[in-house]
Amino acid sequence: MKITRTLKTDENKLYHFIYHLAYEDAGKTVETGTTYKKMLTTMKGAKQKVKVTVDAMEHGQYHVTIDQDGNLYRMNYDWTPDGDNKVSLVYEETVEMKDTKGKLNQKLSSLLMGRSVRNRVNTRLDAFEKALEDFTWQD
Repeated sequence: MKITRTLKTDENKLYHFIYHLAYEDAGKTVETGTTYKKMLTTMKGAKQKVKVTVDAMEHGQYHVTIDQDGNLYRMNYDWTPDGDNKVSLVYEETVEMKDTKGKLNQKLSSLLMGRSVRNRVNTRLDAFEKALEDFTWQD
């Protein structure tokens, strides 16, 4: 799933906001190559430990992979300046299941649930954009 948005913000503010969120999540300094473990709650309410790897953390991109028992969930944020105090943000999330049954289930669910997934991602990006507006930082 890939979604593009234009945000009314400075690219440096966006970078520092994303870095701040990543730092809070990891509980430590974050850079390309950082890995850490954390607990996530599954859709059924169970707690599960996952490994998070920061694949890219630099101006213009933040890429992260979440490894949940060999199933890989990737979230990529890529951004570029787009005029005066605007940034074009491309958010993309992908899933790579480790076994054939999981791959088939993922394919089927993406076909059946595509619209609701897009709505969920847009809702999450709306909250992201609102939090970005409220974020203050010093250059």
